Amino acid sequence: MPAHLTDVQEIGRGGMGVVYKARDTRLMRHLALKCLTFPVGRERDEARILKEARAISKVNHHNLVTIYEVYPLQERMAIAMEWVDGQTLGEHLPSPRSNQIYDYMLGLANGLKAAHEKGIVHGDIKASNVMIDRQGTVKLLDFGLAHHHRQPTESPRPLQGTPTAMAPEQLVHQGASKASDVFSLGLLFYEMVTGTKAFAKDTLEETLKAIGEESPKEPRKVNPRLSKDLDRLIMACLHKDPRQRPDMNTIAGELKTLQTRRLQNKPRALYLGGGLALAIVLLALAYWQKPLPPDVAPLHSVALLPLKNLTGDSSLDVLIAGTFTELTSHLQAQARENGNWVLPAAQIYGKDPPTPRYLADNFGIDTVISGSIHYHQDHYRITLTRLNLQNPRASVEQILDLTDVQLIGQPLALLESIQDLLVWPHENTELDYLAGGDVFWRQYLQAQGYLYRHDRPGNLQRAIDGFEAVLAARPQFINAHLALAQAYRLDWALNEHVEAITSATLQIERALQIRNDLSLVHATHGDILVAQGAYEKALNAFTKAKEYDPQNPAAFYGLGRVHTQLRNPAKAEAAYNEATRLAPFDWVGQTEFGRFFFISGQFEKAVPIFQNLVRLAPENAFAQGNLGVSLYYSGNPRLGLQAVNRAIEIKPNAFLYSTQGTIAFYLKDYQAAAQSFTKAVELKDTKYMYQGNLGDALRLAGDHAASRQAYERAIERVDAELAVNPEQHEMRLDLILYLAKTNQADRARDEMTRLPRNGGPLFTYLQALAYAILGETDKAFPLLEQALDGGYPFFEVQAEPEWDALREDPRYIALSESFQKSG
Repeated sequence: MPAHLTDVQEIGRGGMGVVYKARDTRLMRHLALKCLTFPVGRERDEARILKEARAISKVNHHNLVTIYEVYPLQERMAIAMEWVDGQTLGEHLPSPRSNQIYDYMLGLANGLKAAHEKGIVHGDIKASNVMIDRQGTVKLLDFGLAHHHRQPTESPRPLQGTPTAMAPEQLVHQGASKASDVFSLGLLFYEMVTGTKAFAKDTLEETLKAIGEESPKEPRKVNPRLSKDLDRLIMACLHKDPRQRPDMNTIAGELKTLQTRRLQNKPRALYLGGGLALAIVLLALAYWQKPLPPDVAPLHSVALLPLKNLTGDSSLDVLIAGTFTELTSHLQAQARENGNWVLPAAQIYGKDPPTPRYLADNFGIDTVISGSIHYHQDHYRITLTRLNLQNPRASVEQILDLTDVQLIGQPLALLESIQDLLVWPHENTELDYLAGGDVFWRQYLQAQGYLYRHDRPGNLQRAIDGFEAVLAARPQFINAHLALAQAYRLDWALNEHVEAITSATLQIERALQIRNDLSLVHATHGDILVAQGAYEKALNAFTKAKEYDPQNPAAFYGLGRVHTQLRNPAKAEAAYNEATRLAPFDWVGQTEFGRFFFISGQFEKAVPIFQNLVRLAPENAFAQGNLGVSLYYSGNPRLGLQAVNRAIEIKPNAFLYSTQGTIAFYLKDYQAAAQSFTKAVELKDTKYMYQGNLGDALRLAGDHAASRQAYERAIERVDAELAVNPEQHEMRLDLILYLAKTNQADRARDEMTRLPRNGGPLFTYLQALAYAILGETDKAFPLLEQALDGGYPFFEVQAEPEWDALREDPRYIALSESFQKSG
């Protein structure tokens, strides 16, 4: 390493070599140092890359990463380039409706235009080769590197670049050109403006065939807000004939025109400050409020907490909790319409009322509605406070006096007071039932309160009994049917009472008989169907939920889950993208989206989602833990372990100990892994995966007797869960692995016949591993190659001890030579 480079630290590793961050002491600046390693016989590539790197270094453009210097390092070439403090476009792809999209597209076009004018072709344009710095400037990097630096092959002209980002002519080995750059840029533009890939198919083979033979759906049909001119320009970039594609000068010019026109036509209201409410409407009730400070911050994410009961009457506790659960549900729907978000009561079910700081750190909440209730003369006095966590001076308070009948029987007044605090309109036309006031309504709120505190012994059953009593008196009360269905669903999830899921189904069917035009009813129905593995029926339910309310994120999250199970990854990703756009503060939903990328083998896409969650909620242990897992599978096990250890410091739990054990396992510290898995099992011994993981660690640590006991416990748990939902294919794969490791080969092979044909790379890899353990290598190696082709990281294969006996097999060696550079 040159003497003038100090503070050198590795930041990435891939098929082209290793990337370091370093400090240049001569010019007092940070830089990125990409060190390329060339196999024997690729000296021509070294000379070619050297020539192109020097050429691009002479192109001075703010949308291109600047190359400072190129020099040899022993048997490697080192390229010193501009250090960009930011993220890749793949890590931070804005919503298709974001104004940033147009700025990014124009910046990319201008940068590529400057390169083409100098005769320089990129050859591998994709989101991961685009950086966005902290000022929002987009920068294109890796010119000429990816499409030259490949392993030797018998093909006279191998594919050069990322296949799914290639033009049709590149797929037939014509090489990169300015026209192929335009096609690749069109693919990237398409994804930016629609949130989906132009040629997304279930397999790589189908995707490449579509690129060569099919026309993509027009972008405007995916995103109707797109202008006709931009739609036409993107489709022109994606023309199959390279001679018919526009050049970069034309593309940059048209984008500039579109950008100018868009800004000129932008509504003036968008430039005004958010002063929508200049006064608080006073209700015809006895309360007063402090004046609203002039610098109130705009609301984004809101949490509503039950009132602190200062009356001394503990019987009010569950009524207060139930009332606030009901009000939260209504405010959630209203928030979606005005650009805000309300934390669902279910996300803090079973917890003592959290502190505002806890809500900020764990859920990213910036506004909290809290308060207290006490007796005052012959009525209740309620003090409500809106606390702005980002600006405490912007907090505001109200005092509200209510009689007993008004408090419990007519919470509409309480709801309107909260809306006033939030400066939201009184949109309560569908809440006439809140003015009911009879005994059944009190019972209903009490049952909701028990459901809110279901963690306390007996409360979940009290909630179920309460809802049943309400429905006996009011069989048409749809809210009670929905709440009872959710209570039974929770009983099944927590206590695994098989009959509970049947009862949940019955309640949701009765709700549908009363009202079949409500999005919430269909979404709840979909959740219950998913729990039973009825994915096609669930798809229909969530589709109806979307049709009745296109702004309901629960409908899109449900569609994402179902499409994942039905092996439609492109549709699943599109649904999750829409769900997270509708509910950007929903950390539970964001976690589900990250998990989708994880199980589909797109680990690098999972990382930015969990990084964002950590920024949103830095003290959320699950966000830190999921980030750790994603970093590990992206090839950063040490960073992953740091994140998991941090999560355990925040709040140790079984999931985190299991994650810690998984990373230790693949770092080959089996004793440490066994200790971590033991802690996970001690905290939650009903989780089959923790038992199975413990079995793996004990087996490789040499304790075979204890290992078999752990496997047997895992098999018992899986059998019980598959009896309820036999469509849990990943779980069945785990079962097969446990059977193979306990020498139950016949049953393992029988279970193999129950698996679907197609799955993601993780699913395919686990099949390959199972066949390897069973000794059926003729089936194992083709599946392993398929998984690696789909993006499964090769370093995982290298770290997996189950492959040790096959490392000298010529088929393994051939795969190793093909994939180890791309891991």
